[in-house]
Amino acid sequence: MVKNAKPGLGARFKRFFTNIRAEIKRVVWPDREKLIHSTATVLMIIIAVSIILWAFDSIINVILTNIGFYTPAAVNEAAPAVTEILPTVTGG
Repeated sequence: MVKNAKPGLGARFKRFFTNIRAEIKRVVWPDREKLIHSTATVLMIIIAVSIILWAFDSIINVILTNIGFYTPAAVNEAAPAVTEILPTVTGG
């Protein structure tokens, strides 16, 4: 019975890293100015989205608090301690 002529593990690793090196050579890397501009754009988008999410969260919090659906004191009362929920198990 003839086994498939599959390359060994070392040969496959070598081919894998050779292919990675060839792909990295094909990449068109941005110049420093373009990199800084792109990074600044991404940071500004992150800041803008964070502010928008914070504003929506604050507005929803105010609305829910004013209609009585949510109150910070009720959060602590609504979550009883684990010892109150689970029965006490005594060994015997």
